Amino acid sequence: MCINRSLLTYMLITLVALGGITVTGCSSDDSSKVEELKSPYLICAKRNPGGVGIDLDTGEAFNLDDAPDMDWDIKLKVYKGWDKVTNPTAPPTKNFARPYIALRGKSGGAKVVEAATFGSTGQTAYDGIQKSAVTSLAYGADTIDDVDKSKVTKEKKEIAGNTEVFYIYKTSESSATDTLKYQYDQLQIGEKFKKNCVDKDHTNDPIYIIKTDKGNYFKVIIQNFGPKSDLKEKGKIALEYKKL
Repeated sequence: MCINRSLLTYMLITLVALGGITVTGCSSDDSSKVEELKSPYLICAKRNPGGVGIDLDTGEAFNLDDAPDMDWDIKLKVYKGWDKVTNPTAPPTKNFARPYIALRGKSGGAKVVEAATFGSTGQTAYDGIQKSAVTSLAYGADTIDDVDKSKVTKEKKEIAGNTEVFYIYKTSESSATDTLKYQYDQLQIGEKFKKNCVDKDHTNDPIYIIKTDKGNYFKVIIQNFGPKSDLKEKGKIALEYKKL
């Protein structure tokens, strides 16, 4: 886990797939009047389906269900996935959370945030990054603010007395295609970060450079996506960023 220091923001995001913990805030749509989220952040597909928005320029983070008009740069969100090949009759009872990261895209009006993958990984590389090393990277934007859910079939199921929404990404008719992954892959970051931070070997932690609509560059390292073998750490994401 990282240590807080000046000009450094450490965020720990716990992804809760079935709910049970609610991120609270005032009912106003004005993000200046809702409660700013502090570490650890909680994302829950049922309780706060809008996810968490982070404004890198101000260092603020809010529950987007409470602050839908927030001027966010990146969004952290999770959907519940259902692989009907493995679980043909009922949704899975675990390992269904599909978290992803989206950039503020063209559907957000004039605001467009861009991202590039940094060539090196790990904390040592992250600490050494200077602005001169990132201005000429190949940046790309998300065409929309989120995943195109219209391309993924969803199904509602009654779970413990509650109606849950699952996104079906594999079926017996199309077992080779993960349709949710395909939509995530249209995003600059999406869920690509997960493959290199599923354990505590921080030498492979992925690094992204984010360029905000204000022209500021931020380096972002995703340090941990809890290993499946560790129930305490499972679903937690450690994310650190710093302005260059």
